[in-house]
Amino acid sequence: MGLANRNTTERAEHNQTNTSEIGYYRHAERERLVVGKDGSTRYFAPSIWKRVGNELLELDADAGIEGNDDMHDSSTADTLGAGVNPEGLHIASPSCTLDTSHIFFGVVDKTFNPDSHHPDPDLAVRLWKVFQDNVDPLIKLFHVPTVDKILRDSIPKAQSGLMPKNIKALSFSIYLFAVISLSSEDTLMITGESKDQLSKRYRECCQVSLMQASLLRTSDIIVLQAFVLFLLTMRLIYDARSMWVLSGMAVRTAQRMGLHKDGGSLELTPFQIEMRRRLWWQLVFLDRTTSEIGGAGISAANTDWEAKLPANVDDADLDPDMQTFPKEKEGATEMMYCLIRYEMGSFFKKFRYLDKAKGQFDATWKRVGSSNISLTEKDLAIKEITEHLEAKYLRYCDPIIPLHFLVSVTVRSMLSMLYLVTYHPRNFQGGEGTMPEERTDKLYENALKIIEYNNLLRTSPVIKGFHWNENTFFTWQAFILLLDRLVHSKPEMKIDRAWEQIEKVYRSHPDLITERNSGLHMAVRQLTLKAWNYREHLLREQGRMLSHTPEFISMLKEIPTVGSHRVQKVSNRAPQFGSASVMALESLSEHLPETEFVTPMDASSATQGVSIPDLEVPADWSQWDDLLESVDWQKLDGGGMHNFDFSDVGGTEDFGFQC
Repeated sequence: MGLANRNTTERAEHNQTNTSEIGYYRHAERERLVVGKDGSTRYFAPSIWKRVGNELLELDADAGIEGNDDMHDSSTADTLGAGVNPEGLHIASPSCTLDTSHIFFGVVDKTFNPDSHHPDPDLAVRLWKVFQDNVDPLIKLFHVPTVDKILRDSIPKAQSGLMPKNIKALSFSIYLFAVISLSSEDTLMITGESKDQLSKRYRECCQVSLMQASLLRTSDIIVLQAFVLFLLTMRLIYDARSMWVLSGMAVRTAQRMGLHKDGGSLELTPFQIEMRRRLWWQLVFLDRTTSEIGGAGISAANTDWEAKLPANVDDADLDPDMQTFPKEKEGATEMMYCLIRYEMGSFFKKFRYLDKAKGQFDATWKRVGSSNISLTEKDLAIKEITEHLEAKYLRYCDPIIPLHFLVSVTVRSMLSMLYLVTYHPRNFQGGEGTMPEERTDKLYENALKIIEYNNLLRTSPVIKGFHWNENTFFTWQAFILLLDRLVHSKPEMKIDRAWEQIEKVYRSHPDLITERNSGLHMAVRQLTLKAWNYREHLLREQGRMLSHTPEFISMLKEIPTVGSHRVQKVSNRAPQFGSASVMALESLSEHLPETEFVTPMDASSATQGVSIPDLEVPADWSQWDDLLESVDWQKLDGGGMHNFDFSDVGGTEDFGFQC
C-alpha cells in the first residue's frame, strides 16, 4: 500500500504473481484486487469481475490503474484502460474523464502554489514531531517510522516543487493537524505566526494539494490518508451536512481500493494488511459520527464489510518487509486508544442483536437505552465490557505516561456513561421516580463522575498535547442530568463537590454564558440557576448561607431570560466573564475565594436569588432531546461545546463523548 511501501514500484514488481504491464493481481476465490506498479489498488466485486474478465490483461501499459503512476508530474485519467467496455461496463479513457475535485473545494486559484507555502525544513520536521506527539496516538492511521523516512526524504524537495503530489497532500495535512493540536501561544512560539493565520494557510494548501493529486479519482492510499487527516481537522469548521457528504466520499474511495475487504483474503503482505485495517476502521468511525451529526443517521459504511480490527501492537513491532504478522501484545500499546474505541463499536453492535426492534444497524448509545432490552441483559453486557477493558488495557496503564493517563480516565468516564444511558430517566415510564432510590443516587454519582472526568481531561497538564481533542466535545446529557438532580437534592446529599465541578464547567466553557441564540444554552442556564436557588433554599432552612455568590452565578443572573420575572434591559455587551480571554478564564479559579458557610445574620442579601418557580426549564427529557437536536453546532462560537459522541463505529447521539 502507499505508505506501506518504501519503494512501491519495486515492491509491486517483486511481489507480483500474475505479471502484467500495469502491475499484478491479488485475488480471493470470488473477487479481485488489481495492484498497479505505483502501489495503487482497485477492488472488483465478483459480479464486476465476471463482466470485465480478461480484458484487464489488455490494458494500456502507460495508463496505470488510476493514472497514479505519474503523481510526480501530472494527473492522468481515472482509467483501467482506454475503451474497455465489456457488456456495457463503462471504464473511462483519459480523453473523456474530467477532474471534478473542485466541486468540493472550489475552483483552484491558478496563482496559488502550495510549494511556495511549504514550511522550511526545520519547521517542517518540528511540526511532524508535534503531530507524532499530539495527534498520532489518537488516530494511528499509518506506520510512523515509514512515514518519517518518506517525509525526511521528501521535505528538502518541497520548496523546489519536486515533492510527489501524494506526499505533498499528506505533508500539508500533517502540518495542519499539528497546528490545530497546539495552543495559540505554542503555535506562535514554534512558528512565529498566529494559529488562525497558519491553520487557514495550511488548510488551503491541503485543499489544493488534494485536488492536484486527483482526489476523486485516486486509488493511492497515501492520498486517502491525507484526505482522512484533512477531514478530521475540519469536523468543527465544515457544515455538518457537508462533512457527511465528504466522509461518505472517502468511504467510497476506500471501497474502490478494497479496504472494506480484509487484506488477508487478498494475498497482500502482512504490513499492507495492517495499514489498510488501520485506515479503514478510522474512516468508518469518522463516517458513522458525521452521519449522526449531519442528521441523516445513514453511513456509507453501513454496507457489508469484513476488515478485521488492527492488531494491538506498537509501530516498532511492524516492518514493511515482514513476512509474518507480529504476535499481538497483552496490555498497553500505541494502538490501545483507537482499539478501545473500535471495540466499543463491537459492544454497541451486540445491543443491536439484543434489541427486538432491530432494523438497520446503528450501533449507537440509543441501543443501550432501548426499552426492548431487559435491564438484566444490559447489566450483564456492561459487566462484560468493563471486565474486558480492565483486563486487556486498564490494568497495564501507567498514569505517568500521557496516553495511558488519557485512556484510563476516558474509559472510566465511558463506563460511567454506560450506566447513565442504561438508567437514564427517559427510559422509565413515569420518570425517575419509578426507579429504586439507590438507583437514582447511583445515577447522580455517575453523572458527577462523568463531569469530573471531563474537567480533568480538559485541564490536566499531563495530557496537554491531547487537549485539542478534549476541547472539541462536551457531555451535555450528564451535565443536564446532574443539574436536574441538584434541583431535587436532599439535605443529606453532599453537593459541594458537584458545584465545584459545575463551576469548572462554566469556567472552561464560556459559551454557556455568552451564547444568546441557542435555546439549549438558555435552558441550561435556567436549570443552573434553579438548582442554585434550591441550594440556597436548603441552606436557609438549615440556618446557613454562603459567604459569597460564585461569579458565574452572578453573571447568569444578569442575563435576560425568556419567561423570567427578572428580565432586564438587553445589553449590547456580553458579561465580562464570557468575553474574557481563554487564559483569563482558566486562571479565574485562582482569584475566587473559598466557599464558607456563615450564619444568616452575616450573609449578604445578594444570595437571595430568583424564586424557583420563576425559572422555566424543560419539563421532561423529550423537550431536552428536542433542544439538543435543534442546535446548529457549526454556528456556535466554539468553546468545545460540540454535541458529539465517542462511541466507536457507531453513531453519536447527544452524550458528547469521543473516547
